[in-house]
Amino acid sequence: MSISGQAKIEFPVDWRFRIIVEAAQSDAAVPQIQAVLAAAGKLPHLVPGRSSAGGRYVIWEIETRLMDRRELEELPARLCAVPGVKTVL
Repeated sequence: MSISGQAKIEFPVDWRFRIIVEAAQSDAAVPQIQAVLAAAGKLPHLVPGRSSAGGRYVIWEIETRLMDRRELEELPARLCAVPGVKTVL
């Protein structure tokens, strides 16, 4: 770990994101998620993951190459702004 408390990451890095979406809004959110990724110059395939036990949430996964820490910080923030997206891990 670095002095600032952040893990040392060597860029570029292949990174896997898990996007947790409200199931009721998933159909509308997926095209918007793809648009955010395309605007960032990322064209990964969205892979459906598992649903929550109660079926309220759906997890979508992507793997993409990040070129710097700015991308690592900004891309999840932009994805979280999509209606229906609860969090990005």
